[in-house]
Amino acid sequence: MAYTIVDLLDKFISLEQAGQDMFMGITGRKDVQHKIKTMAKIFANQEKKHIEIYQTLKAKLEKEPETEIDFFIYDKISAAIFQYAGISRVVGTESPKSLLEFCLNFEKDNLALLLSIQDIFSKAETDTNAVNIKLISEIISEEQKHVKNLEAFM
Repeated sequence: MAYTIVDLLDKFISLEQAGQDMFMGITGRKDVQHKIKTMAKIFANQEKKHIEIYQTLKAKLEKEPETEIDFFIYDKISAAIFQYAGISRVVGTESPKSLLEFCLNFEKDNLALLLSIQDIFSKAETDTNAVNIKLISEIISEEQKHVKNLEAFM
């Protein structure tokens, strides 16, 4: 079975879904202030927006001829994603500022993961990586916008 960039998009969608679920979990807690719940809902909606962007990219790519990702490259990327997904995170819900700081660090971690994936693709010398690097660059651009928006808000 060959792996493609669509397989990676599925992994990215799963990560974004976990982020959305994490933020939505805050909205249901009784021990959290109303304004923090509202902020968490906003952040959950931003994660939902990323999911929609990734699903749109996935649908577009599924209509094109698939380009395989070398097994060893896919293995390195999967290991990086697995390691990232396993990071234990404590969401700051004590104040709006603590939640904002958490969200900013969360998004910076997402961006760092994507940059490391881009680096893995760029170090591998295969013809299909140009397409993969372009797609990862689009996703990185979206994450960078998200980080900049959070930094500006803070």
